[in-house]
Amino acid sequence: YKATVSLKDHGYDVGKYYVHSYGTDSNGKQMLLGTTEVNVTNNDVPNISEIKFSTSTSIMGIKTTTAQELADYFNSKASFSSSFYGMSAVDFANIYIEECKTEGVRPEVAFAQMCLETGYLQYGGDVKREQFNFAGIGATGNGAPGNSFADVRTGIRAQVQHLKAYASTEGLVNECVDPRYQYVNKGCAPTVGDLAGKWATDPNYGNKLVTIMNAF
Repeated sequence: YKATVSLKDHGYDVGKYYVHSYGTDSNGKQMLLGTTEVNVTNNDVPNISEIKFSTSTSIMGIKTTTAQELADYFNSKASFSSSFYGMSAVDFANIYIEECKTEGVRPEVAFAQMCLETGYLQYGGDVKREQFNFAGIGATGNGAPGNSFADVRTGIRAQVQHLKAYASTEGLVNECVDPRYQYVNKGCAPTVGDLAGKWATDPNYGNKLVTIMNAF
């Protein structure tokens, strides 16, 4: 027998895949027949630039874009305030990649969420720029400003940890800086589309994130 596993069903993730084969005997008893490992690299995923994200894309996963690509996209939408943040847009994007890699979160999701939640760092709502809150953590509306963080990295780390809380039941790698981590039902939203109605009340929240992700 031969089975074909589509990388599309796994978000085109590269890395080690574990394959288990099972058999069922005439009495209905299932048993493990064998296992194998397959290491999938970028070379095994042709036309990587043509891959499109969808609302079924897992929040957990590895990156498919670079810090430069994220920064270029941001700069095409708004002016990055290097004087305020004390770094370039590329350095800012690279912090997302570093923090997401540590926790296993897909950086495209976190970066797109920052763009959506902050209006490309222009803010204008209850949350203010000096809070370093890049995803509206704790901001419940009606003037509630939400949580504040000490600096850029801490704010990004809190966002990534909050996303991981929604997407996975695995524990955190870094010390928790997300003040609302404990209140999340762990693993309740494993895909981008699942965030709609959970992270945000907007039923189109997942679609909006995917639109930004595909624009990268």
